[in-house]
This record gives sequence, structure tokens and C-alpha cells, in this order.
Amino acid sequence: MPTNDYHFVDQWRVAGDLKEVAGIIEDALSLPNWWSSVYFEVRELEPGGEGGVGKLISLRAGGWLPYTLRINFRTIESRYPDGFSMDATGDLEGRGIWFALINQSLISSRFY
Repeated sequence: MPTNDYHFVDQWRVAGDLKEVAGIIEDALSLPNWWSSVYFEVRELEPGGEGGVGKLISLRAGGWLPYTLRINFRTIESRYPDGFSMDATGDLEGRGIWFALINQSLISSRFY
């Protein structure tokens, strides 16, 4: 069966303290609270250890898509507060890398 390969890049620029932004992004369970049109359900399946490494999250998302996606992601590396890496399985599969850079008074957050 043929597959489709995609490469997603999310980039945000927000005013705030680096640790404040990192704390919000690391708190996957709150995704439906601040982006309810995209994240419909988020559950923590495994808590993980130090820095959240090993944490397993299951989510159902969709946004404006005509379908929903079910994705599990596991934190495989923490560079708190500068970023983390995760492996995703389910309807989307691959590795995601999040990092933050301070640019003047803004936090530039990028997720590949």
C-alpha cells in the first residue's frame, strides 16, 4: 500500500519567560483547555521519569480536518526548559523535536 510522507513545522513567537512557555508546552494534558478546536481528548497513559522522559500521552485531534487523528507520543529526551523530543505512533508516525530560542523579548518555539 502506498504511503504519504509529510513534514510538519509549527512555529510560534510568544511574549513570556522561557520556563513559563516550556511549562505550558510540556503540560500535554492541558492542550484541550487552550486549543479545544484542535485537541479533543488527551490522556496520560504512563507518567515517565525525570524530566518527563518516558511519558506516554494519547490524544485525539482534528481541528478543521474532515476526520480525527489518534496519536500516541512518548517523550524520549528532555532539554528543559530549552526543548524535548518525542516519538509519535498512530495516525501520524515519526519523531517530533521541540526547541525554544529567545529572540529579544519573544520566545520562538518550533516543533518539527
